[in-house]
Amino acid sequence: MLIIDGTEYLTAREAAEHLGVSAATLRNQRSMGRSPMTYIVHLGRVLYPVEQVEAYAQKLGR
Repeated sequence: MLIIDGTEYLTAREAAEHLGVSAATLRNQRSMGRSPMTYIVHLGRVLYPVEQVEAYAQKLGR
């Protein structure tokens, strides 16, 4: 987990593990413009806000 400007972020790999999906699934969602979560690219790494990952996990029932 990384903290940037007071916001906690997970890497795409960490987010995928938390959601029970593959990192490739998240990559495909981003490339198709269908990501259910916002993300940032920081120093070449895709990061998802922890709050949104947790909310999406709940929506998926995980």
